[in-house]
Amino acid sequence: MLLVDDDVDVRESVSQALEDLDYPIVTAANGREALNLLRELLPAPRVILLDLMMPVMNGWQFLEERQKDAALVAIPVVVMTATADESVWAMHVSRLLRKPVSYAQLVDAVKQAS
Repeated sequence: MLLVDDDVDVRESVSQALEDLDYPIVTAANGREALNLLRELLPAPRVILLDLMMPVMNGWQFLEERQKDAALVAIPVVVMTATADESVWAMHVSRLLRKPVSYAQLVDAVKQAS
């Protein structure tokens, strides 16, 4: 699993919650870092957890780049964001979670997407 979020506290808490459930997790602080990791990771992660509002490369830009790569489009994306922009569905995401995300919502989204 790949978690992409610029907030260190979110990365740590979500990582810990998923590791406690035996989900292997790799983290990235922005979309650019995530794309670089995705091109190196073997096997590819089963799910991408993505924030939209980040520096360097935001979630929208990441999703646009993802659309250009068939291998990346095949990986389900769960968007976790404080914004209420429903247009994210046009970017072929699997799930939209509004922050703050509860533990139950997180686990349910990961189970459904993976």
